[in-house]
Amino acid sequence: MKELEGMKVIVAGAGIGGLAAAKELGKAGAEVTVYERADSVDEMRYPWHDDVQPEAFARAGLDVPEGSFRKKNWTFVTPDGAVRRMYEAEEKADFSVWRR
Repeated sequence: MKELEGMKVIVAGAGIGGLAAAKELGKAGAEVTVYERADSVDEMRYPWHDDVQPEAFARAGLDVPEGSFRKKNWTFVTPDGAVRRMYEAEEKADFSVWRR
């Protein structure tokens, strides 16, 4: 018998987290219903940037998308508060590509 057999679960939101939760709950035996307020898939797109190596566009025969920018300088803050910086030469820096 599955751990959540017979349990009914409602997941609010069909985003990445909601769908992942619904999948795992279903695998554990729950009867899952997902509710989403968006009327269409187009309304559910999330605005984020993907980092793409510069040569990827050339290999694919594509122009760099409008609005993309090079990510030359990175700053990382570790959980203990230490700051680490990374610098890339312009020609090697990844492009940050708007994904909407």
